[in-house]
Amino acid sequence: MEKKPIWRFIETGHKSAAYNMAVDEALTLHYSDQPTFRVYGWKPAAISFGYMQNSVREFDLERRRELGVSVVRRLTGGRAVYHDNEVTYSVVAPENDPSIGGTIHETYHAISLGLASGLAKLGIITELEKSRLLPDREKIKSPCFTASARYELTYRNKKLVGSAQRRISGMILQHGSILLAGHQEEMVELIRFQPDKKKCISRYLRQNTASLSGILGREVSFSEVSDTLRIGFGKYFDLDFRIDNLTPVESQTAERLIKDKYDNDAWNSKPQRG
Repeated sequence: MEKKPIWRFIETGHKSAAYNMAVDEALTLHYSDQPTFRVYGWKPAAISFGYMQNSVREFDLERRRELGVSVVRRLTGGRAVYHDNEVTYSVVAPENDPSIGGTIHETYHAISLGLASGLAKLGIITELEKSRLLPDREKIKSPCFTASARYELTYRNKKLVGSAQRRISGMILQHGSILLAGHQEEMVELIRFQPDKKKCISRYLRQNTASLSGILGREVSFSEVSDTLRIGFGKYFDLDFRIDNLTPVESQTAERLIKDKYDNDAWNSKPQRG
């Protein structure tokens, strides 16, 4: 009998925005021989910006301090996401991994199918977005959850999971938000738009965003989703998970990245290139 692949499964709980992004990069930099599936939450609430997004031009960063919202620039691309009541996943694996490797779209497709298997254990049957859907650019500009990218997961034409991906030295880093409850509208207060455009964004998010609690009509906990993702993802790809923690070198690198990058205004305010 062929031996199943073994992946690491790491749950790091609810941490700061800088910590969450630093750990994802550290896992990518220090990959050894086993892919990693990680789940985490955010405390305090935060907004993450895409790698090349102009956060200063698009958002009122002084206002976010008044509201107690953290900000961080992701290593991956895409648009802004408000992180609060959600489960965030990240996957780190080589580009040639037999389960999820391939082109960017092939990896999106594979990971989404694994996530869908986990969500199905909650009784939620999701769909894969077949093409990129974009709203009116004049009215809606920044939030990730105002549009679905190819192979992202939706529920009855409403976006449920928002993901982003980056390739680094032959490694895949993909992470994304699975909404426990619908709070994406909290970001609208911070967008540098006129009041009428803010109303349009709020309305669009209400009408086109789904959450697990909203679908099931009950409160869904972080731990419940963490467990179902681990079981469903492992079953779909026929792999075993090894429950794990960060290694000392991963933790040390994450702490350095927090100080030098993710908790640094120079990184968080300036769009990156390349």
